[in-house]
Amino acid sequence: MNFISLQDIAKINIGFNLNQSKESNILPKNHHYNILSLKNFAQSICLKENFITESLVRAVPLNDKFIIRKNDILIRLVAPILAIFIQNAPPNLIYPHSTAKITLTNPSFNPKFLAFYLNSTAIKKQLLANTLQSTAVSLIKLSDLSKIQIPLITIHEQEKIVQILALAQRKDEILRSLILQNQNFSKAILDKFTQNTNSAQRITQ
Repeated sequence: MNFISLQDIAKINIGFNLNQSKESNILPKNHHYNILSLKNFAQSICLKENFITESLVRAVPLNDKFIIRKNDILIRLVAPILAIFIQNAPPNLIYPHSTAKITLTNPSFNPKFLAFYLNSTAIKKQLLANTLQSTAVSLIKLSDLSKIQIPLITIHEQEKIVQILALAQRKDEILRSLILQNQNFSKAILDKFTQNTNSAQRITQ
């Protein structure tokens, strides 16, 4: 199988750094943005509809490279490494400095396939092998991310893989939901039993 570097099929940008973008308080702030929280990076390959954000208001508009758009891929640059696919994005949604945005420039690649591929165990281990130490946080180097080798397979094969993996992930989500429901049900029974036992003990006293 042949491979191609990620940097040859996509644009890769690091997110907006709040700590390095101080503005004067004198200027009027009319540009409103929402910063995507790291809490949105979960087991699901797609960004959930009820995603979490923090508001940001600026006097100077941000560079367009910080704006998240449909079909972008976001990847955490800190552990745990997780990539998510953006199905839809509202206006002025931006991403933080601890993440990178990948925008495909080659139509021969499916962005959701790429998101699944970046979430593979082998790729995560490869990215964590040469992390940069920033205080107590290990950061993935953008150069390492750029050099990740992507398999050259047809778009049809990519779509078939996406269908299979999406179905498997959906089953996992259903199982996790059922397990949580079962745990809550068991807790409710035990709580009710304990409550009744305590009530009976008070009556007999």
